[in-house]
Amino acid sequence: MPRTKLSDELKEAIKTLPNKEKDKLLFRLLPKDQKLVHQLEFKLLENEETTEERREKIKEVILESCENYPRQYHSPSYLVWNLKDLSGKINYHTTITKDKIGEIELNLLMLNEVLGKNIVRITSEDKWQVRKLAEYVVARIKKINTLLGKIHEDYHLEFETDIDTLKEIINKLPIFIKIAEDNDIDMTLIE
Repeated sequence: MPRTKLSDELKEAIKTLPNKEKDKLLFRLLPKDQKLVHQLEFKLLENEETTEERREKIKEVILESCENYPRQYHSPSYLVWNLKDLSGKINYHTTITKDKIGEIELNLLMLNEVLGKNIVRITSEDKWQVRKLAEYVVARIKKINTLLGKIHEDYHLEFETDIDTLKEIINKLPIFIKIAEDNDIDMTLIE
């Protein structure tokens, strides 16, 4: 359902409503937006103090998801599906908590786990089979680069080991580097 824009007149009229009536409306509308409910729980009930705990839960989800690789490897398409699923969980966590450091950390963990555990299989696939996976990974690396550019340089040291691991993995996957070059995407992360 498309979002309805409130007119300025309606906004002013809502402001004049008694608090009790505003509360009733709010309690009726909130359950329709699950993300907003989770944001309010985090902000109001958890006092924004559970970011680390929530980040750890997402780490566990990523590690559990990758636990059976490479035994349960099916195809590069399956890896793309798994990456998208995990990325959605990371994005949701970030939307709720505004955890920018965690967003970088979790994305690096996800790429290192999924690619690192499947590198032998990926390198044995036909390059056309791997193309979509490479495009997705390159896009994620571009996002990580953007996120790294938005945080203070002192935080970069926290990610150095994970970034070095990811660089080693990517260097073993020439098609990933080729796709990045074709799309003018910097794969260096931090230097």
